[in-house]
Amino acid sequence: MKQKRLWLNDILLIALVLCSNGVVEAYKPVVLMHGIQAGPASINALANMIEESHAGTIVVNIDMFNDRWAYTPLWLQAKELKARLEALQRLPAYAEGYHLVCHSQGALVCRAAIKLYTDHRVDTFISLAGPNNGVYGPYWLDKYWPNFTVPKVAYVVYNSLAQHLSSIANIWHDPAKRSLYLHRNSFLPVLNNEIYHAQSDQFKNNFLRLSKFVVLGGEDDEYIAPVSTLFFGYTSENGTDEIIDMSSQEFFKTDSFGLKTMNNTGRLTVTKAVHASHESWVKDKDLFKQHIEKHLV
Repeated sequence: MKQKRLWLNDILLIALVLCSNGVVEAYKPVVLMHGIQAGPASINALANMIEESHAGTIVVNIDMFNDRWAYTPLWLQAKELKARLEALQRLPAYAEGYHLVCHSQGALVCRAAIKLYTDHRVDTFISLAGPNNGVYGPYWLDKYWPNFTVPKVAYVVYNSLAQHLSSIANIWHDPAKRSLYLHRNSFLPVLNNEIYHAQSDQFKNNFLRLSKFVVLGGEDDEYIAPVSTLFFGYTSENGTDEIIDMSSQEFFKTDSFGLKTMNNTGRLTVTKAVHASHESWVKDKDLFKQHIEKHLV
Protein backbone atom coordinates (compact mmCIF):
# COMPACT_ATOMS: atom_id res chain seq x y z
CA MET A 1 0.00 0.00 0.00
CA LYS A 2 2.86 2.36 0.82
CA GLN A 3 4.39 1.86 -2.64
CA LYS A 4 1.02 2.49 -4.29
CA ARG A 5 0.64 5.82 -2.46
CA LEU A 6 4.15 6.81 -3.56
CA TRP A 7 3.60 6.33 -7.25
CA LEU A 8 0.15 7.94 -7.17
CA ASN A 9 1.74 10.96 -5.50
CA ASP A 10 4.33 11.06 -8.30
CA ILE A 11 1.56 11.17 -10.90
CA LEU A 12 -0.31 13.94 -9.08
CA LEU A 13 2.89 15.99 -8.80
CA ILE A 14 3.51 15.67 -12.54
CA ALA A 15 -0.05 16.78 -13.28
CA LEU A 16 0.36 19.88 -11.08
CA VAL A 17 3.63 20.83 -12.75
CA LEU A 18 2.10 20.54 -16.21
CA CYS A 19 -0.88 22.66 -15.29
CA SER A 20 1.16 25.51 -13.82
CA ASN A 21 2.10 28.46 -16.02
CA GLY A 22 1.18 26.65 -19.24
CA VAL A 23 4.54 24.86 -19.37
CA VAL A 24 5.23 22.87 -22.54
CA GLU A 25 7.98 20.28 -22.27
CA ALA A 26 10.60 20.22 -25.01
CA TYR A 27 11.62 16.61 -24.40
CA LYS A 28 9.60 13.45 -24.05
CA PRO A 29 9.18 12.17 -20.48
CA VAL A 30 11.57 9.46 -19.32
CA VAL A 31 10.55 6.50 -17.15
CA LEU A 32 13.32 4.66 -15.29
CA MET A 33 13.30 1.13 -13.90
CA HIS A 34 15.95 -0.23 -11.52
CA GLY A 35 17.55 -3.66 -11.48
CA ILE A 36 17.73 -6.57 -9.06
CA GLN A 37 18.61 -6.09 -5.36
CA ALA A 38 18.05 -2.36 -5.84
CA GLY A 39 15.47 0.39 -5.73
CA PRO A 40 14.88 3.81 -7.26
CA ALA A 41 17.76 5.30 -5.26
CA SER A 42 20.18 3.14 -7.26
CA ILE A 43 19.41 5.16 -10.39
CA ASN A 44 18.99 8.61 -8.89
CA ALA A 45 22.29 9.61 -10.47
CA LEU A 46 20.94 8.73 -13.92
CA ALA A 47 17.74 10.66 -13.24
CA ASN A 48 19.81 13.70 -12.22
CA MET A 49 21.95 13.47 -15.36
CA ILE A 50 18.84 13.42 -17.55
CA GLU A 51 17.34 16.41 -15.78
CA GLU A 52 20.60 18.38 -16.01
CA SER A 53 21.15 17.52 -19.66
CA HIS A 54 17.58 18.08 -20.85
CA ALA A 55 16.15 20.78 -18.62
CA GLY A 56 12.44 20.46 -18.03
CA THR A 57 12.27 16.75 -18.78
CA ILE A 58 9.78 14.82 -16.68
CA VAL A 59 11.65 11.89 -15.14
CA VAL A 60 9.73 9.19 -13.28
CA ASN A 61 11.83 6.76 -11.26
CA ILE A 62 9.63 3.69 -10.76
CA ASP A 63 9.34 2.70 -7.11
CA MET A 64 8.30 -0.93 -7.05
CA PHE A 65 9.68 -4.41 -6.31
CA ASN A 66 12.65 -2.92 -4.49
CA ASP A 67 15.53 -4.79 -2.88
CA ARG A 68 14.50 -8.34 -1.91
CA TRP A 69 11.12 -7.86 -3.63
CA ALA A 70 13.04 -7.74 -6.92
CA TYR A 71 13.06 -11.54 -6.79
CA THR A 72 9.31 -11.53 -7.41
CA PRO A 73 8.51 -13.57 -10.57
CA LEU A 74 8.97 -11.40 -13.62
CA TRP A 75 5.51 -11.72 -15.16
CA LEU A 76 4.05 -10.32 -11.94
CA GLN A 77 6.51 -7.44 -12.05
CA ALA A 78 5.74 -6.79 -15.72
CA LYS A 79 1.99 -6.67 -15.12
CA GLU A 80 2.45 -4.15 -12.30
CA LEU A 81 4.73 -2.00 -14.45
CA LYS A 82 2.16 -2.13 -17.25
CA ALA A 83 -0.47 -0.81 -14.84
CA ARG A 84 1.80 2.08 -13.88
CA LEU A 85 2.52 2.93 -17.49
CA GLU A 86 -1.21 2.91 -18.17
CA ALA A 87 -1.70 5.43 -15.36
CA LEU A 88 1.05 7.68 -16.69
CA GLN A 89 -0.35 7.55 -20.22
CA ARG A 90 -3.56 9.11 -19.00
CA LEU A 91 -1.61 12.33 -18.39
CA PRO A 92 -1.32 14.90 -21.23
CA ALA A 93 2.49 14.94 -21.05
CA TYR A 94 2.58 11.36 -22.33
CA ALA A 95 0.28 11.88 -25.30
CA GLU A 96 3.19 12.11 -27.76
CA GLY A 97 5.12 9.23 -26.25
CA TYR A 98 7.88 8.73 -23.70
CA HIS A 99 11.16 6.88 -23.26
CA LEU A 100 11.70 3.82 -21.09
CA VAL A 101 15.21 3.31 -19.67
CA CYS A 102 15.75 0.13 -17.67
CA HIS A 103 18.76 -1.33 -15.90
CA SER A 104 19.83 -4.94 -15.44
CA GLN A 105 16.90 -7.27 -14.63
CA GLY A 106 14.67 -4.21 -14.99
CA ALA A 107 15.32 -4.35 -18.74
CA LEU A 108 13.50 -7.69 -18.90
CA VAL A 109 10.64 -6.38 -16.77
CA CYS A 110 10.29 -3.40 -19.10
CA ARG A 111 10.42 -5.45 -22.28
CA ALA A 112 7.78 -7.79 -20.88
CA ALA A 113 5.55 -4.84 -19.94
CA ILE A 114 5.89 -3.43 -23.46
CA LYS A 115 4.83 -6.74 -24.97
CA LEU A 116 1.84 -7.00 -22.65
CA TYR A 117 0.69 -3.43 -23.33
CA THR A 118 -1.07 -3.20 -26.69
CA ASP A 119 -1.60 0.57 -26.53
CA HIS A 120 1.76 1.57 -25.11
CA ARG A 121 3.32 4.83 -26.29
CA VAL A 122 6.93 3.98 -25.52
CA ASP A 123 9.03 5.75 -28.14
CA THR A 124 12.56 4.60 -27.31
CA PHE A 125 13.31 1.66 -25.05
CA ILE A 126 16.86 1.51 -23.69
CA SER A 127 18.22 -1.67 -22.14
CA LEU A 128 21.15 -0.87 -19.82
CA ALA A 129 23.20 -4.00 -19.09
CA GLY A 130 20.10 -6.18 -19.33
CA PRO A 131 20.44 -10.00 -19.39
CA ASN A 132 18.37 -10.15 -22.57
CA ASN A 133 18.96 -13.81 -23.32
CA GLY A 134 19.14 -15.05 -19.73
CA VAL A 135 21.97 -15.89 -17.34
CA TYR A 136 24.05 -18.98 -16.69
CA GLY A 137 27.30 -20.07 -15.10
CA PRO A 138 29.25 -20.55 -11.86
CA TYR A 139 28.93 -16.93 -10.70
CA TRP A 140 25.14 -17.08 -10.57
CA LEU A 141 25.21 -20.63 -9.22
CA ASP A 142 27.51 -19.71 -6.32
CA LYS A 143 25.42 -16.64 -5.53
CA TYR A 144 21.95 -18.17 -5.56
CA TRP A 145 22.25 -21.99 -5.46
CA PRO A 146 25.62 -22.81 -3.85
CA ASN A 147 24.60 -26.36 -2.97
CA PHE A 148 24.07 -27.42 -6.57
CA THR A 149 26.30 -28.09 -9.56
CA VAL A 150 25.62 -26.37 -12.89
CA PRO A 151 24.27 -29.53 -14.57
CA LYS A 152 21.89 -30.32 -11.70
CA VAL A 153 20.54 -26.86 -10.92
CA ALA A 154 18.41 -26.91 -14.08
CA TYR A 155 16.18 -29.55 -12.50
CA VAL A 156 15.65 -27.20 -9.55
CA VAL A 157 14.98 -23.95 -11.39
CA TYR A 158 12.92 -25.50 -14.17
CA ASN A 159 10.16 -26.77 -11.92
CA SER A 160 6.87 -24.97 -11.53
CA LEU A 161 7.44 -23.96 -7.90
CA ALA A 162 10.74 -22.21 -8.63
CA GLN A 163 9.27 -20.53 -11.70
CA HIS A 164 6.39 -19.17 -9.59
CA LEU A 165 8.69 -17.95 -6.81
CA SER A 166 11.93 -16.60 -8.26
CA SER A 167 12.93 -14.08 -10.90
CA ILE A 168 16.35 -15.75 -11.06
CA ALA A 169 14.70 -19.03 -12.03
CA ASN A 170 12.81 -17.07 -14.72
CA ILE A 171 16.03 -15.91 -16.37
CA TRP A 172 18.14 -19.07 -15.90
CA HIS A 173 19.04 -20.20 -19.42
CA ASP A 174 21.00 -23.46 -19.43
CA PRO A 175 22.31 -23.98 -22.99
CA ALA A 176 22.95 -27.67 -22.30
CA LYS A 177 19.33 -28.22 -21.21
CA ARG A 178 17.62 -26.64 -24.19
CA SER A 179 14.43 -28.70 -24.05
CA LEU A 180 13.96 -28.09 -20.33
CA TYR A 181 14.55 -24.39 -20.82
CA LEU A 182 12.02 -24.09 -23.63
CA HIS A 183 9.27 -26.09 -21.99
CA ARG A 184 9.77 -25.48 -18.27
CA ASN A 185 10.95 -21.88 -18.08
CA SER A 186 7.72 -19.89 -17.87
CA PHE A 187 9.21 -16.50 -18.64
CA LEU A 188 12.18 -16.06 -20.97
CA PRO A 189 11.31 -18.40 -23.88
CA VAL A 190 7.79 -16.95 -23.79
CA LEU A 191 9.08 -13.37 -23.75
CA ASN A 192 11.39 -14.08 -26.70
CA ASN A 193 8.67 -16.03 -28.56
CA GLU A 194 10.99 -19.02 -28.75
CA ILE A 195 7.89 -21.16 -28.37
CA TYR A 196 4.56 -20.27 -29.90
CA HIS A 197 1.89 -19.27 -27.38
CA ALA A 198 -1.47 -17.52 -27.32
CA GLN A 199 0.09 -14.06 -27.09
CA SER A 200 2.94 -14.55 -29.56
CA ASP A 201 1.48 -12.31 -32.25
CA GLN A 202 0.50 -9.66 -29.71
CA PHE A 203 4.00 -9.67 -28.22
CA LYS A 204 5.59 -9.13 -31.62
CA ASN A 205 3.16 -6.41 -32.69
CA ASN A 206 3.52 -4.54 -29.41
CA PHE A 207 7.31 -4.72 -29.56
CA LEU A 208 7.26 -3.33 -33.10
CA ARG A 209 5.33 -0.27 -31.88
CA LEU A 210 8.68 1.02 -30.59
CA SER A 211 10.33 3.74 -32.62
CA LYS A 212 13.73 2.60 -31.40
CA PHE A 213 15.29 -0.16 -29.30
CA VAL A 214 18.71 0.63 -27.84
CA VAL A 215 20.79 -2.19 -26.33
CA LEU A 216 23.76 -1.03 -24.26
CA GLY A 217 26.24 -3.15 -22.33
CA GLY A 218 29.86 -3.44 -21.33
CA GLU A 219 32.19 -6.06 -22.75
CA ASP A 220 33.74 -6.31 -19.27
CA ASP A 221 30.50 -6.55 -17.28
CA GLU A 222 31.47 -8.22 -14.02
CA TYR A 223 27.96 -9.27 -13.00
CA ILE A 224 26.08 -10.66 -16.00
CA ALA A 225 27.20 -14.02 -17.43
CA PRO A 226 27.61 -14.85 -20.16
CA VAL A 227 28.39 -11.27 -21.19
CA SER A 228 27.07 -11.97 -24.69
CA THR A 229 23.53 -12.12 -23.28
CA LEU A 230 23.65 -8.32 -22.90
CA PHE A 231 23.61 -8.17 -26.71
CA PHE A 232 21.17 -11.06 -27.34
CA GLY A 233 23.98 -13.54 -27.92
CA TYR A 234 24.59 -16.66 -25.83
CA THR A 235 26.77 -19.65 -25.14
CA SER A 236 26.51 -22.50 -27.63
CA GLU A 237 24.42 -25.57 -26.84
CA ASN A 238 27.32 -27.89 -27.73
CA GLY A 239 28.99 -27.64 -24.31
CA THR A 240 31.88 -25.42 -25.40
CA ASP A 241 32.54 -21.77 -24.66
CA GLU A 242 31.63 -20.83 -28.23
CA ILE A 243 29.47 -17.71 -28.38
CA ILE A 244 26.54 -17.56 -30.78
CA ASP A 245 25.90 -13.90 -31.55
CA MET A 246 22.52 -12.22 -31.94
CA SER A 247 22.28 -12.57 -35.71
CA SER A 248 22.71 -16.36 -35.42
CA GLN A 249 20.14 -16.83 -32.68
CA GLU A 250 17.02 -18.68 -33.81
CA PHE A 251 14.68 -15.96 -32.48
CA PHE A 252 16.54 -13.42 -34.61
CA LYS A 253 16.69 -15.52 -37.78
CA THR A 254 12.97 -16.30 -37.58
CA ASP A 255 12.13 -12.78 -36.39
CA SER A 256 10.02 -14.40 -33.69
CA PHE A 257 9.40 -11.20 -31.72
CA GLY A 258 10.45 -8.55 -34.22
CA LEU A 259 14.14 -8.03 -33.38
CA LYS A 260 15.24 -8.70 -36.96
CA THR A 261 12.63 -6.30 -38.28
CA MET A 262 13.85 -3.63 -35.87
CA ASN A 263 17.38 -4.21 -37.12
CA ASN A 264 16.45 -4.21 -40.81
CA THR A 265 14.47 -0.98 -40.47
CA GLY A 266 17.28 0.87 -38.68
CA ARG A 267 15.48 0.99 -35.35
CA LEU A 268 17.87 -1.26 -33.41
CA THR A 269 21.10 0.07 -31.89
CA VAL A 270 23.47 -2.36 -30.18
CA THR A 271 26.54 -0.90 -28.45
CA LYS A 272 29.33 -2.87 -26.77
CA ALA A 273 31.23 -0.43 -24.59
CA VAL A 274 34.78 -1.03 -23.37
CA HIS A 275 35.54 -0.77 -19.65
CA ALA A 276 31.90 -0.29 -18.69
CA SER A 277 31.00 -2.01 -15.42
CA HIS A 278 27.48 -3.17 -14.63
CA GLU A 279 26.64 -0.24 -12.36
CA SER A 280 28.46 2.41 -14.40
CA TRP A 281 25.52 2.63 -16.81
CA VAL A 282 23.44 4.38 -14.16
CA LYS A 283 26.25 6.40 -12.57
CA ASP A 284 28.95 7.34 -15.06
CA LYS A 285 28.48 10.72 -16.72
CA ASP A 286 30.82 9.93 -19.63
CA LEU A 287 28.83 6.82 -20.53
CA PHE A 288 25.63 8.82 -20.28
CA LYS A 289 26.95 11.55 -22.55
CA GLN A 290 28.35 9.13 -25.10
CA HIS A 291 25.68 6.46 -25.30
CA ILE A 292 22.41 7.45 -23.61
CA GLU A 293 21.74 11.18 -23.86
CA LYS A 294 21.38 11.25 -27.66
CA HIS A 295 18.49 8.78 -27.57
CA LEU A 296 16.36 10.81 -25.15
CA VAL A 297 14.99 13.42 -27.54
